[in-house]
Amino acid sequence: VPGSLSRERTLPLDDPAATTDLDTRLRALTPTPWALYLMVALNFGVWAANLLDGMSPIAPLSSDLLRWGANSPQTIVGGGQYWRLLTAAFLHSGATHLALNMVGLWSAGPLVNRLYGNAQCLLIYLGSALVANATSVLFAPPQSLSVGASGAVFGVLGALIVAVFQQRGRLPIGTGKNILATQGAFVLYSLGQGFSHTGTDNAAHVGGLVAGGLMA
Repeated sequence: VPGSLSRERTLPLDDPAATTDLDTRLRALTPTPWALYLMVALNFGVWAANLLDGMSPIAPLSSDLLRWGANSPQTIVGGGQYWRLLTAAFLHSGATHLALNMVGLWSAGPLVNRLYGNAQCLLIYLGSALVANATSVLFAPPQSLSVGASGAVFGVLGALIVAVFQQRGRLPIGTGKNILATQGAFVLYSLGQGFSHTGTDNAAHVGGLVAGGLMA
């Protein structure tokens, strides 16, 4: 397959030019990473629709988020509203929350999208979102409310970290080390912050991370 990672290499893995060669071949495999663009657009689009509906851009009310499809154990387990497992992944508790999640997605998303292709990238993102919110339901108090794309983003990060080990021997050494150093450190830091601070849905983060890694 033209551009495939599995084709015979012409550059040693420790050659700095190998990173450029990798990028060229990945762009040939997935010229337009539309799956990433679509997920970012949907997240911003839902937030814009929230604003048009009168929701606060900084600190939306819990009642507004619930009305729009927030994740809640009470409504899912007690009310059977399972669609919230997906809709909650496109809602955010303000502009800062949205921005942080989209920065994380944009950091890891392009490489994951090109490595796995558009269809599988969508599967990783949406599958991680569903598993993350389901995990949240299992561990969260019945009256709690959770929103955000972070579970899906952690799934993308998990897929990227797994890709480093899947493609060892094919990825340039510098690329693999850089991914593990930056994205791996970000995952550990974020999980540590989540366990040490209240108000963070770390169950969703762990669920999404594991789901993304398994799908990868």
